[in-house]
Amino acid sequence: MAVPMTADQLLAQLTKWNVPYLEVELDGVSWRDHNRAGHGDWGPVHGCLQHHTGDDAPDVADRNVCWFGRSDLPGPLCQFGARDDGVIELLGWGRCNHAGGGGSQPIMDALINQNYGQTPPKPIYHEGSPIPPAFDGNSFLYGCEAYYSGGHAMTDAQYASIVLLWAAIIDFHTKDGWDAKSLLGHLEWSNWKVDPGYCPMWNLRQDVQDALDNGPGHQPPPPPKPVFPLLVPLNAHIIAVAKEAEKLTATFKDHPVVLAEL
Repeated sequence: MAVPMTADQLLAQLTKWNVPYLEVELDGVSWRDHNRAGHGDWGPVHGCLQHHTGDDAPDVADRNVCWFGRSDLPGPLCQFGARDDGVIELLGWGRCNHAGGGGSQPIMDALINQNYGQTPPKPIYHEGSPIPPAFDGNSFLYGCEAYYSGGHAMTDAQYASIVLLWAAIIDFHTKDGWDAKSLLGHLEWSNWKVDPGYCPMWNLRQDVQDALDNGPGHQPPPPPKPVFPLLVPLNAHIIAVAKEAEKLTATFKDHPVVLAEL
């Protein structure tokens, strides 16, 4: 039953762990006040969830989507956005629309107790599944979007910052019994997601645990290179990208600058 960090506590942890970050403010709104308050609970927190945006658009375009949301899903879509250059953008604090419905009692138990092996129990629910039995992950999971398609390895800087970001957050919550197994991938939470793509979660958890064991100043290794096939057939991937592009075009039809970046 962990209480979420305050914004100031977060900044202290990012500084402690040498995580490069940028405090984002758009349309006069600071990341500190950007959330989905009033649309569900925020906390207690039980862990972290890693995502990817599913495209290789310019980082600023991904940032805009994560901040403003889409026509079918209001922003913010995460607390953190990881740029190609390794800068972690702070996009919101509090409840964000990143996890949605998913999980199951076995997954929740494994996440809270960190008592699973290399991977947690397989997910059987997704957004739209009856709740219960699906859980609303927006209430109790911190979320980070890696700005990349998931179809190749992340940049070295991007991956290293994600490792250190999660080490910084889990380090704060070690008093609550957290370790690297408090980190899941979206595909481990929802049975219709594939993110974070070419980033095996067992590998990411091991690198986060190594950072925790070595402490601040640890230099994470490069990301694992792709050695496994796409998690979905190529034609399904193309269809998904096309649908996403259609949503983004509709969302930002009145913002020509954003559309040009997309």
